[in-house]
Formats: sequence, C-alpha cells, structure tokens
Amino acid sequence: MHERRQQPEWFLKSFKAQQDFIEDPAALCIALCTRRAGKSYGAGLKLIKTAYERPGVSCLYIALTQESAYRIMWKDVLKAIDRQFNLGIEFRETKMTAILPNGSVIYLSGADNRKDEMDKLLGQKYAEVIIDEAFKYRIDTHALIHDILEPATADYNGRITLIGTPNNFVQSYPAKIIKRDDPRWSIHRWTALDNPHIRENFKARMDSILKNDPEAYSSAWFRQNYLGELVVDTRDLIYKFDPASIIDEMPDSVSEWRFVLGVSYSHRGFIGLVVWAYSEDHREAFLVESYRVEDHNFSRAVEEAAVLNEFYQFTEIVSTGISTKLLDELQGRFGIAFSDPGVLPKAEMITLFNDELKQDNIKVLSKNTDIVVEWEQLTWDSKTFNGGQREHPLADNFLANAALYSWYNCFNFNYQPVTSKDEIDEYWDKLADRIKRRRLAEDNPDDYEYFDSTY
Repeated sequence: MHERRQQPEWFLKSFKAQQDFIEDPAALCIALCTRRAGKSYGAGLKLIKTAYERPGVSCLYIALTQESAYRIMWKDVLKAIDRQFNLGIEFRETKMTAILPNGSVIYLSGADNRKDEMDKLLGQKYAEVIIDEAFKYRIDTHALIHDILEPATADYNGRITLIGTPNNFVQSYPAKIIKRDDPRWSIHRWTALDNPHIRENFKARMDSILKNDPEAYSSAWFRQNYLGELVVDTRDLIYKFDPASIIDEMPDSVSEWRFVLGVSYSHRGFIGLVVWAYSEDHREAFLVESYRVEDHNFSRAVEEAAVLNEFYQFTEIVSTGISTKLLDELQGRFGIAFSDPGVLPKAEMITLFNDELKQDNIKVLSKNTDIVVEWEQLTWDSKTFNGGQREHPLADNFLANAALYSWYNCFNFNYQPVTSKDEIDEYWDKLADRIKRRRLAEDNPDDYEYFDSTY
C-alpha cells in the first residue's frame, strides 16, 4: 500500500482566488470563470483533497458527457495532480474511477445526454460533488442538484459545487442563482487575469483584440470570454425586439378594439397569459397584458382567462401546449372556446413575427416587463434538433409562446393607410358618419335601424 508521511502542500502552486474556492466550506458553491482561469485544476484539487483527507468516502465529478468528463478532468487534471503530489492513486480507465490508497474513490460521469445517466446517481453517498459545464445543461439542473445530489451528500455532510464559463444561455439555473445572489449559495468569480500562470499571455491577447477593435470591449463575446460576464449576444436572439417599441399607453381608436388572448402551457407547470389588442385604425398590434401563473394546476390559469374574458370580451382565445382531451374538459367546465394556434411551423411564425418587429408594427405597453425579459434572453440552442434550430429546452418561453401564437390571430395587417387628399376627405367623412351613427345607436339601443357591425 502506498503511504505518505506528511500532508501534501496542496496550495503550493495555487493563487488566492483558486485557493479560496477550494477551501470554501459551503454546502452549495458556484464558480463562474473565464477560460484559462484555472477552474478545472481547482475543481480537481478540491475533489482529491477531500478524498485524501476523508478516508473511505466517495466523490463525484459530472460533465455533460462521459467523453467530456474524460477529456477535461481525467488525464490533464486528476493524473497531473497525482503525479505532482505522488499520491499513489489507482486509475481504472474502463470504469473512469480513481481509487486513493485510503479507500476513497473519485467517480467521473456524464449526465446531460440521457436521463438514465442522471438516474444512476440515485442511492449513492458523496462527500464532494463537482458539476462542470454547469451553465450548458439541457437536463433540469435544479432537479439534479436538489432532488438527487443534495440528499446524496447528507450522510457525509458533503458539498456540491457548480463550475463553468459564461454563454448565451443566461436562463440556466446557476446563472439565475448568481443574478439574484441567492443566499443559500457561495459564489466565486474570477478571470484568467487572476491566474498568475496565464495572466501575461491572457492580457496580451486582450490588448491585441482591443487595439485592433476598440468596440470589442462592449461586445457580448468579449465580455463572456474575457471578462466572465453573464450577457447575451444580441445577434443570436430568437426575437428581434427593440425597446423603442415600448409605449406607456394605448393610442386612441375610433373603431372598435378587438382583443385576443394567448394561453401557453408547459409540462414544467408554468402558464403564460398574453392579451393583444388591434383595430382597423392602426397597422400595429398592441400587447396589452402579460403574466405567468406559476402553478401546476391548469384550472387556475383558465379561471384567470375567464376573468380576463369578462373584461375584454375576446374575439379569440388561442392555446398552445395543451392536449385535446384537456382542452375539451376545460372548455366544458369554464365555457371558454379555445382556438387552434395555426398550422405554420413555429420557426416560420417567428420569422413573420420578427418581420413585424423590424417594421415597428408591434407595440408593447411598458408594464409588460416579464415578456421583454424573455425576448431579450431567448437564443437558439447550440445543439441542433433533427437538423433544425430549436430553443433551449430549459428556456423560459411561456409568455413568448403565448404571445407568438395569439399574435398570429390578430388582423391588424388588414389596415389600409390613407394616402391621397380625396382618400383623406373620404376617410374623415366616413369617420364622422360612423361617430354619428354610433351615438344614435347608443341613444336608441332598441332601434336596429342604426345598428352597424363595424362599431
């Protein structure tokens, strides 16, 4: 058996930010870093240090796939640390397990490609868990951490650590934790400029980029890769929304406003409700209201729709993500008729929607902040699906979906602009006559002589 006479000098080559991260005793921890910042070495040292100091325990390293776990951690980190400190670790290649002389074991696993990989982690006990590439997962990271791994660390009073680099998916679970500064989590952030082993080369590369392109400093790719910031590259956004389209109040309209409700349901238990308004006096469609119902009981959302319907008297109620059986049941229970969202593929509908956005034919009332946040964060998934583009499966898109499918049932595009003087005079004559007939109808509600379906 391999024996040691003294404790290794673990931090002989480490720098302050890396050492603070490794020694953090917090049960839940996140490290957000740029590339070349030393986070992988820090994660490997954290695993080995725990396994070395706590005989007979299990530790776990998780990457997106087993292949990436092997590529990132196996040879260039764990084996390098073993050589550095002469630890005598036995590396079993076929099972991707590293066994220390004291009986502790470090397992390497992938969890993002298949659900059964995540299920294999059930029923185990771990003293240390590292989840690498944590900002890229397509599985439910919240469930992986709190439903599977957190109970698995209870026996050893263990720790769970997420590490990764910024990318366009700023709706990932760790990104949300950082943004709201969740008090349950200890958060570490550093860049390659904090790493003395790479600092000079990294800074030289930054200086060269900024010298050739001073505008690069404000670009998303530079801020992600060199500053470690959680920002989205606007070029990759699905919805081309311009904040200039936000308005404070609805314009006047002589013609009748027509209202359309969109209802979007997700299997994750979120419901989006969006109200559109349009009239024949305006080329634009107006997004009036939007909010989520964070409840797994869909009946609550339909009750909300019923209340809205009493106020707006919708011409259409468009639903998406709801089974036909459930729709029939809800329609019978609440007396609300739901329309089909249309037959166009979603990508084509988004293209049409973006064309309207670019032409400033979609206006959004300023109170609708949640849907604006969705539009400003939704990017296409970097992984294609059946050769085509798709949204990230964990993205918050409930309001965006409700808005998209219900907007398609607005008919503001039927608006015909007035151009010549004769057309203008004719328009105003018709408008004055319509106002007169409407007032007569209001004064004589039982007199059908003045009824006009265009009111």
